[in-house]
Amino acid sequence: MTKGALSSRLGRIDLKYLKFLKKPAVVEWLGSDIRIPEVEAKDNPYFLSVLNDYQAQTGVSFEKSYRLQSLFAKAGFACIVSIDMHQYLFPNLWRKVYIVFQRIFLPEYKPLYPDPSARRPIVVHSPSNPIIKGTSAVIKAVELLKEKYDFQFILVKNTPHREALQIMQRADIFVDQFVLGAYAMASLEAMAFGKPVICYIKPSLLEKYPPDLPIVNANQDNLVDILESLLKDGKLRYEIGKRSRQYVEKYHDAVKLAKQLVHIYKEIGV
Repeated sequence: MTKGALSSRLGRIDLKYLKFLKKPAVVEWLGSDIRIPEVEAKDNPYFLSVLNDYQAQTGVSFEKSYRLQSLFAKAGFACIVSIDMHQYLFPNLWRKVYIVFQRIFLPEYKPLYPDPSARRPIVVHSPSNPIIKGTSAVIKAVELLKEKYDFQFILVKNTPHREALQIMQRADIFVDQFVLGAYAMASLEAMAFGKPVICYIKPSLLEKYPPDLPIVNANQDNLVDILESLLKDGKLRYEIGKRSRQYVEKYHDAVKLAKQLVHIYKEIGV
């Protein structure tokens, strides 16, 4: 038996044991845990263009998502998801679903707002996965804009997380991702530092986020124009940076959201 198969078998035993003990439990889905490629590709042409590469890298599929969700649902778990992950749920499986924003511990992120008078702004892109982040589109946009504007571009890769955060904190503009149609932890960290963030939010999700979402929405086709608008306007960078920090304080503060989690735990009987 392979290590992966053994781990899977042990996981099923754990879940069956929890069900036998009638212990209330909750599972939270993040990242690629239950992502269904066909669902994301249905209304996201940028994801559709890398669909095969994404599946090869992650191994995610409709069948795998259903199998994994069924495993936990049959064990009696309640379910927590963020706004963007809700689209991948099989609602008929779950007895209870809660939507909770991703959390960030704000004292660890001291805001450093962009200097409106900066003559050579710093643009940072930190791709954990260049294909999924749309890094090729970012580099293309940067190369085109370098012909017209004087700015520093930092591509963060193979860098320890603490060092990557230090670079992010110095940025004037953070350019995140342009394939998956949602924002996640990298955007949150940049907003917590008070940075304007450029990221692709697909239309079907945009309407589900709070109306004061400060992320500058761009896609691979208009990224040059969107990035140019921020490079030209230091005051705008500063104002969006201020709104970004306020947004994270309002919706993603781990201390505030802990109260919501406590309520959930009490409701399911933990």
